[in-house]
Amino acid sequence: MKPSFRNEWPMDSYISSWKLFRHMSDENTQTARHILTRDSWPKHNDISILDIGCGDGLLIKQIITKSKDAISKVYLLDPDQELINQAHLHVTEISIVDNVHVFLNKIEEKVPDCYENVDVILAVHVAYLLPENSFIEMINKLPLKIPIYIVLDNPNSIFTKIWKHTAKKYYSRSTKSHKIIKGLPSYKFDVKESSINSCLSNPLSSHRENIKDSILSILCYADVRDMTIQEKSRVEKEIARVVVDDKVICESACYEIIRKR
Repeated sequence: MKPSFRNEWPMDSYISSWKLFRHMSDENTQTARHILTRDSWPKHNDISILDIGCGDGLLIKQIITKSKDAISKVYLLDPDQELINQAHLHVTEISIVDNVHVFLNKIEEKVPDCYENVDVILAVHVAYLLPENSFIEMINKLPLKIPIYIVLDNPNSIFTKIWKHTAKKYYSRSTKSHKIIKGLPSYKFDVKESSINSCLSNPLSSHRENIKDSILSILCYADVRDMTIQEKSRVEKEIARVVVDDKVICESACYEIIRKR
C-alpha cells in the first residue's frame, strides 16, 4: 500500500518519485557516512537515535550498519502510517537494534517529548516539509548538549536553483531554514556546517520517459507533466549544467547543532 497524499508533499507522485530518486542516487550512503564522521557524533556503545521525518527508514538503516559503535535504541518519528511501518520493518529486519520505537506524529505534536533519553537527533531533508514555526520550535526545544544533524540542500545546489522557479514555497522554506540556523545566537548554540556531495544517475540520459519525468519531478518538487515545453526545457538545461561523467552532482549542507543553555 502506498502512502496517501499529504498536504505537505509537493505533488501526488512525490513518494514514488522520491523513492526512485534515492534508488538512482547514493544520497543515503554519502549522508550516513558523513554524519558518522562529525565531531559531536556519540563515540560510545548503546547509542540512542531519534530520526525526525524518518520516511521509510533506509537512511537510518545505513547509519545503524555503518556505525563503529553499537546502537541500542532507535526512535522513528513520521506523520505517515505507511512510511513509518516501512521504516520500522527496515530497521528491525536486520536484527541489530533491540529497541525500536515509533511516533506517528508531526514534529510539532511531539516536541519536546520525543527528545527524551536520546543521544543524537537526525533531521535529514525534512526542513522543506515543515512550516517555519515548527522548524524553529524543533531547534529551540532541543535538549542541552545533544547534537542534532540537520541536512538540507545547499543554497547553490541543483534542487535550490530549480525550486526558485518551480517550487517557490519549498524554495522559501529552504532559504529561511538556512537563515534561521545561521542566525542562531552563539551564546546559546554551537553550530558547525559541512558539505555532503552525492551523485544521481543522469535522468536526461534515460530512454524511458516515465523514469525521466519521475526524477525531473523530484528535482523540481513539481510534476513536470504539468509543465509547458518551455518550462521543462529550462529545467533540463539547468540539470545539464551540473552533469559530470553522466552523473548529476547534488550538494547538501549538514548542520551540526548543539544547544548550550
